[in-house]
Amino acid sequence: MTLKEIAQDTGLSVSTVSRIINKENYKCTSREAEEKVWEIVRTSGYTPNLMAKELKKSGSKRPISRNISCLFARTDNSVVEQFFSPIAQAVEQEALVQGCPLGYSFSMLHVSEIQSERINKLEKDGVVVLGKPGPELDRLLREKFKNVVVVGIDVNEVPFDRVRCDGYEAAGKAIRHLYDLGHRRIGYAGLKDISAYDAYFDFFTEHNMKIDESMIHIYKSEFGIDYKAACAFLQAEKELLPTAYFCSCDMIAIGIIRACRELKIRVPEDLSVVGFDNIEMGQIVSPMLTTINVPMREMGRMAVKILLDRINKGHTSPISIEFPTELIKRESSTAILVKKA
Repeated sequence: MTLKEIAQDTGLSVSTVSRIINKENYKCTSREAEEKVWEIVRTSGYTPNLMAKELKKSGSKRPISRNISCLFARTDNSVVEQFFSPIAQAVEQEALVQGCPLGYSFSMLHVSEIQSERINKLEKDGVVVLGKPGPELDRLLREKFKNVVVVGIDVNEVPFDRVRCDGYEAAGKAIRHLYDLGHRRIGYAGLKDISAYDAYFDFFTEHNMKIDESMIHIYKSEFGIDYKAACAFLQAEKELLPTAYFCSCDMIAIGIIRACRELKIRVPEDLSVVGFDNIEMGQIVSPMLTTINVPMREMGRMAVKILLDRINKGHTSPISIEFPTELIKRESSTAILVKKA
């Protein structure tokens, strides 16, 4: 398949398709158009190779084709497909661009005999691991692969290359934002065994603020918009509602906003809500969600570049690249309203 044929199938111009595939400036195109192009690239077997231009210029021989795989390392309480999906897409796209289409990929919760066999099927050149590999998976990866890169938030100290962002610092930005808006009764909704939870408690301690346990709501999972759970605790708190909630992910925040709408609680006038991870749905919900942006696509692309550099002997010692996070101020947070006497 050619660029012209992809353009015909998508209804886009050849130049626009080229910019999308080559990751040039295509912000003028919609996400829908971008995904349509990549879907055709994926299913047609079209393999763009940015290195071909450089090879033609330099007269170098074509590099050996590499095969890499992607593994989603899930944990019991962190089913966060919404977070890792953009990273996985970016990994696949960058792999295609670099001329090494993504091979066998799967997600896993526990290391079992069956899962171990599936790991054996992963491409031997290299593996991109999304999430936090537990001790068993860590051991298997060390035994079976020389080239591994781990991508995620607060990636543990592992003997592999890492692409990460600091979740603790990012959560602190979100809580600081609410604090600077005058909020002191700030609730927490999210997972417990993560850095965002630690950042919440540490912020209160550092600012000599009393922690009200009734405003802390622990979720078992970040998957799905569990607005019924939010309805339950917001209804119970209605007489003494926090002025703000910090949520460990956008899906939980969106669930709270939906629950507020049902309970006639105004966001942000009665309750400010801040999320974490900046998924697309946060821009669709009303009011639009204030959140922490994690550069997921950039992290995915960087993971592939680091992995290929290691495969090609560009580096041998483990390296760690940390991406910055950013507070995205939208409509769901505002300064606390001071009632006049």
